[in-house]
Amino acid sequence: MQSPSSILILTDQNSENKLSSYITEILQMEGFLEYEVKDLSGSELDVDELLRHDIVVLSNIPLSSSQKAILTAYVQKGGGLIGLRPPKELGFLFRVRPLGDTLSERYIKLETQHPLSEGMEAETLQYHGEADIYALNGAQPLAYLCQDLDCPTRYPAIATHEYARGRTAIFAYDLAASTVLFHQGRSSQSSIGDYPDPDSDGMFKPTDLFLNQIDIRLKHIPQADIQQDILVNIIEWMAGFTKPLPRVWYFPDREKGLVFIGGDSDGMNLKDFETTISTVEKYSGVFTTYLMEEQYGVVTPQEEQSLREKGHSFGPHLWHGQRPSLSEKRQGIKEEIKHFRECYGYTPLSSRGHSVIWVGWTEQAKYLSESGIRLSCDFTGGKYIGAGYVTGSGLPWKFINKEGHILDIYEQPYQICDDGSMHDKSCLPPLTLEEAIQRSYEFMDAAFKKYHTVFQLSLHPIYIGGSADLPSKEWLEAVLAKCKQENLRTVSADEWVRFNDGRRAIEFRRLEYYPKRGVLTFDFKGSIPVKGITLMLPVKHLGRAVSSVAVDNAPVEYNLTALGGTEYAVFVVDIRHTEWHRVEANYTGEQSFVGESFR
Repeated sequence: MQSPSSILILTDQNSENKLSSYITEILQMEGFLEYEVKDLSGSELDVDELLRHDIVVLSNIPLSSSQKAILTAYVQKGGGLIGLRPPKELGFLFRVRPLGDTLSERYIKLETQHPLSEGMEAETLQYHGEADIYALNGAQPLAYLCQDLDCPTRYPAIATHEYARGRTAIFAYDLAASTVLFHQGRSSQSSIGDYPDPDSDGMFKPTDLFLNQIDIRLKHIPQADIQQDILVNIIEWMAGFTKPLPRVWYFPDREKGLVFIGGDSDGMNLKDFETTISTVEKYSGVFTTYLMEEQYGVVTPQEEQSLREKGHSFGPHLWHGQRPSLSEKRQGIKEEIKHFRECYGYTPLSSRGHSVIWVGWTEQAKYLSESGIRLSCDFTGGKYIGAGYVTGSGLPWKFINKEGHILDIYEQPYQICDDGSMHDKSCLPPLTLEEAIQRSYEFMDAAFKKYHTVFQLSLHPIYIGGSADLPSKEWLEAVLAKCKQENLRTVSADEWVRFNDGRRAIEFRRLEYYPKRGVLTFDFKGSIPVKGITLMLPVKHLGRAVSSVAVDNAPVEYNLTALGGTEYAVFVVDIRHTEWHRVEANYTGEQSFVGESFR
């Protein structure tokens, strides 16, 4: 009989809060793959059932009186409960007292004295949606609600409490729904919303969704990713009383970040394209080219296949007008990808739109997915926003629609592009070449050393090749030189899709910890072959530290690193077959920590 998962997520498909189910996507992104979901719309709670799980995550759903009583009993008997804007009547359980008011679309400020704030790379962040206002009543504040960046209140945004046995953590706002709004922006400002084209530029673009939502003072910070890191710290803290939880790291081969460089074929000729590829290959990098239909003749099927075999990627650069209807966009995507398939012999995995036109809120993501696209690279800071983390993230995330269904397509947002930064089309001062290079270096350093995310740069081959007037070749070479000098890995779109599919296809089972012997065991397998999967185990547990790790009885080399306040032992495995593999980690060493790097 399979042992229960360490984490149980409580949802309700009949709840009006459809976006609350996005908590499963957050756990997937963070590599906590050993969890179960219980839908309360068709079943009741049972204390004994809950106690089979170390941690229960309560999404933003209504509860009956009996369900509240059962959750209370669960905590009293030693369970760990995380509430994402839970019913206010449960405030006593989280040791906070509801004051009967709310605060919307404001900020949170971390309490730096709380041990779980250690390693967080920003103190003040936005949140989206409503937050309930509570007074502290015994809980330890992890973050406070703020009226503005520098105006903290005394009301907790996040708080924790440790009972004699059980533990609780409360988010006064719905972390899942807030993350969706960070990622996808405001549906009311989409092309079919009440306020389409809010910047009045005559085009439907992803930037429209974020106008007046993102505080541009914080655009250089992946705010949603950092708030997920807070959740990770809470989960690790709760698991520290029971058993260590394995995670799957974001990137392959212990990498701390990745560099994704691509460009759109607008107006390029063969010389532009060849100059781009030769420049990238001079530095042992890879490039993703998004081809407009008129450039299909520039890159022959034979050359395209040859370059893909060398690690480069290709996809369509979709164009169906500045203000297409939903039906026009859907049909246009279908026909253009069909044309790409006829020309190059396969269905592309990724795409980017010309002028990054975007219709609907998630409708375009649905249309892309219908035609086989697995990765959109359309979301970026545009007019009035400029370079930065417009979606609050530098990681590949999946869309969720208004009905609460997660779509099987990733969005990989990009931070900076040549024509958007060196022209005044964003209604911001254009960057000089030196400023553009310096801004890229800052993003790269932050991606690898602080936020652990993807730095994505968009440069057009027409500029790289010299057929138009921007110094993108010099910019490209400066970025690639830094990659080579600091051993920063570049990734193409196809490789990135396949890695993420393989990463998310990993399963854990039979997770057990034997405290007397200090031994953690679990099984893992993957249904998709993938190389370089990095598994992570907390270094410390119940006064002991990892002393050895073995996979299928064979010792494996592991490195030690600190991330977000937690110390991990990390090791790499390749998934070749759909077979279960056994991990055994011994926690018999001294609580000492050495080393800072994955590699």
